[in-house]
Amino acid sequence: MSIKKNYDEEKNILIEGDSLNILKKLKQQYEKKIKMIYIDPPYNTERTNMTYNDKRDEEEFLYLISNTLKDSYHLLKDNGIIFVSISSHKMHIIRTELEKIYKKENYAATMIRIENAKQQKIGKASLKENYEFIIAFYKNKNKKELNYIKNNIYLEFQKSMIDLYKITKKEKSKDKYYIEEIINLKKENYTNKELKLLKKIWTLQEQSKGLKQYKYYDEETQKPFRAADINMYLGKGEKYELIHPITNKICKNPKYNYPNYEKFSKDNIFEIIGYNEKEIPIIKLKEQYKKTKLKYISKEKILCGNLIFGINEQKIPDYKNELDILKHPDTILNITGSDDRYITKLFNGVKVFDYPKPLKLLDYLIDISTKENDLVLDFFAGSGTTGESAYNKKRNFILIQKAEKLDLELKEKIIKNNKEKLLLEQGEEINTIYDLTKQRLKLTKAKFKEMEIKNE
Repeated sequence: MSIKKNYDEEKNILIEGDSLNILKKLKQQYEKKIKMIYIDPPYNTERTNMTYNDKRDEEEFLYLISNTLKDSYHLLKDNGIIFVSISSHKMHIIRTELEKIYKKENYAATMIRIENAKQQKIGKASLKENYEFIIAFYKNKNKKELNYIKNNIYLEFQKSMIDLYKITKKEKSKDKYYIEEIINLKKENYTNKELKLLKKIWTLQEQSKGLKQYKYYDEETQKPFRAADINMYLGKGEKYELIHPITNKICKNPKYNYPNYEKFSKDNIFEIIGYNEKEIPIIKLKEQYKKTKLKYISKEKILCGNLIFGINEQKIPDYKNELDILKHPDTILNITGSDDRYITKLFNGVKVFDYPKPLKLLDYLIDISTKENDLVLDFFAGSGTTGESAYNKKRNFILIQKAEKLDLELKEKIIKNNKEKLLLEQGEEINTIYDLTKQRLKLTKAKFKEMEIKNE
């Protein structure tokens, strides 16, 4: 039996140097060990007032991107994924290089991150880009492993339905009403607690219109559900004669038959009791389950296993569809802004990085693509956001950052404002972006060790 190892902080590595050299030297130790790569390379917008060099000619930029992507490719696991943040200026270059290295068939998605939700009026009207791209490629699409994410609106709706049921459960023995009737205001009197929950439920339903269909509640599973057209869950479809559990008469048949027997016979509560003259099976609820498995969910609907019957056999049965709070990862991300304020606060009011990526963005990408103890790589580490996020989520990280010299004025300002705050060991100074990356990790309590890789 394998025992899951505890999170090992010793595997967090910060490396000083040029990715063009470092990545080649990591191959022997880390080939196919990385689960997720995230990079936020220089956008090459030619702005000169940046902490780092954002002005390269086209050939130099292409060389940097092409070679670092090639060298990092071998480090990624077969089930891994790479995310590259980029603006529209150089998106075409990034996409082309990723297609060359990772192959077109392994393309995952182009995510769009809304950078600024505010609409600002600046001089004459113009088309303003308030977004950036995150291009994603799998190492091997056939071996991909991504995680579902929680739909927070659905999760809140489910909690509210559970609370509403608990509140009304005591009164249900006196006045026979159901969750559906409460939501639709068919009950005569409402308590303040009920009204408060109803307002929340209605608000959530307006935010996500599909929730209006989930007007029933199963006490056993503690999940809201809806009555769905049985043909949506057809599978291959089979012909049955289904006996209504109350009237004992054959139900009106759906147009395209019933789903496979295993789909609706939840917990094996139905049985085949014979065949009609056309050799079609006749199915009935087992007698011993009539008291425990028949649940009225409204005045006109009865839940029985995975089937929802009408009050009599004239209604075609529906299929029980439970609310699923998990969803596929989004590709349009409303994670606006940067972590300017957060990092400036870390350094006592000194703005040390330009447009650092928000922690929420890395949290999201790490959540959907990795599990605890997985290894994450960022070879344009910059402000160190990838490292902090990975550490907080108990993923291990490798960060690579070039020792680009800081502007003298910025360096003096950092030292002046942070005399008591900087976590410098004996002989250490703040001279480069690498030094700032290291300080950011220390100030946010992330544990790591430095790896020295010498140029040979």
